[in-house]
Amino acid sequence: MNEYLIGQIVYGDFSRITIRVKNDKKIEIGEILSVKDRKTSKKYLYKVVDLKYSSELSKEALEMISGLNLENEDIEGVIKNEKSRNYIIAELIPLLKLEKKPSHTKEMPSILSNVYRVREKDFSFIKPIEKGLYFGNIRSGSRVLEIPIELDSEKVLNHHIFISATTGRGKSNFLKNLLWNSLYLDNTSFIIFDPHDEYYGRKETALKDHPYSKENLIYYSTSPLIETNNRSLIFNIETIKPWHFAGILNFSEPQREVMEAYYTQYGDEWILKLLKRSPLPKEVRFHEMSIDVVMRKLRHTLSIYRIAGSGLSKPEKQTEHEHDSEFEYRGIFKKNSGKSTIKDIIKHVIDGKKIIIDTSSLPNDVEILISSIISTEIFSRYKKEKTLRQEGLIKYNLPNVSIVLEEAPRVLGKDIISKGGNIFSTIAREGRKFKVGLVAITQLPSLIPKDILANLNTKIILGLEMAQERQALINSSSQDLTHDEKSISSLDKGEAIISSIFSMFAIPVKIPYFIDYINQDPKYIQKKEKKDIKKEFTGINIM
Repeated sequence: MNEYLIGQIVYGDFSRITIRVKNDKKIEIGEILSVKDRKTSKKYLYKVVDLKYSSELSKEALEMISGLNLENEDIEGVIKNEKSRNYIIAELIPLLKLEKKPSHTKEMPSILSNVYRVREKDFSFIKPIEKGLYFGNIRSGSRVLEIPIELDSEKVLNHHIFISATTGRGKSNFLKNLLWNSLYLDNTSFIIFDPHDEYYGRKETALKDHPYSKENLIYYSTSPLIETNNRSLIFNIETIKPWHFAGILNFSEPQREVMEAYYTQYGDEWILKLLKRSPLPKEVRFHEMSIDVVMRKLRHTLSIYRIAGSGLSKPEKQTEHEHDSEFEYRGIFKKNSGKSTIKDIIKHVIDGKKIIIDTSSLPNDVEILISSIISTEIFSRYKKEKTLRQEGLIKYNLPNVSIVLEEAPRVLGKDIISKGGNIFSTIAREGRKFKVGLVAITQLPSLIPKDILANLNTKIILGLEMAQERQALINSSSQDLTHDEKSISSLDKGEAIISSIFSMFAIPVKIPYFIDYINQDPKYIQKKEKKDIKKEFTGINIM
């Protein structure tokens, strides 16, 4: 008897078939099974979505036998041939028909066809992809197969990636693997806004330890390390434009008009002129309260303090008529430095670098503001470059750029989008036209509008405990996951389902632990060995 034989098809319909499971076999929710048609020998792949008990005995008979068993009564004469009379049935949904080329099936295998546990050879159609991104190894239930899953980096990143899981289920681990893999690719750039400073690796092994980190990784921080690829996170105040605040800080329409009027009048100096209440043209009039509120919000967000005499005043205490005041800049926004930061970041992006922006020491509103500034300028540059390329004025191609957003509802939440949107909702809807993508991460997908979720075309679904969050992903996924709620709810740490318009079916994968993953990287092992040898030599006493 074939050791891989699991059971046979007994009934069902096209969308969901039922198999009887062989008595000595165990199968799991989410397991992929192979079906061989007993009449035509055609092969199919199906996935287990539910398991149930079944029996030839009635419910009353089973209750009686259970009672006798519990009370230590002899049941040998009551139940005979238990292996054939009590069994498990499994419900399966179709994935693919396996012929010369795999395809979505439009037919059903014959009733009583045998069902088998899958093996690596059943996935021979999965091939390595040039410049592919690694997502994990294919998984059948809890069993991990030696089949790496890669998707085309350009296509996947252009059309956005969405990563969702309950805390502790492996979101950061997955992203570390993805970014490590991307450092080998020259056709992709990343900008990672890192609110927890976990991706560069100040005190632990992370992206700084990649074999190509010196060439391809740039790290911006308010407290950079003394390394060649570290930069100070400082922005010149004159690089801020009124539209950078759109959908980021809560300004009313009159307040936005105040900012636009000052920018129209004074250009790049608009913030300082506004804070000093420099005059606007006589025909431009605003309510004094609107100007006061804008001044207060800008001073607070940008950490600008007035120098008054020998002491310093907090922004909230500045009076409205101190036109000649000087200011102190206590945050990352400065008057006389940081002028090239935005230009440098854009150049790094065009050069295919991966850029980590450490925002761990910044207030939430400042973190979101600099995300908006950088993203807006990159999107504008890429949009302009596409126009020039279409007009034949330039011939070179820019790399794809992906913007990584932790806690995505802060900028893509329903309450934010309902007020008019921002640069991130624009990128979600239009970015693929210009090779600008998002990698959005959250444990609460239900907070993001349906149309935005639908535009994030590759979803990494890890374990989600709340039913409403699972349902939000099921309703917006590229494949039909209607029957997969139990599979999603049963996902263990590091287990995921990949739903993408660039895969033929929703692929269950096992994401390796980051340290285990990089310890299988030959180039990393070689680099690590060289580093260990260097340490050993420097420790030799030659006296």
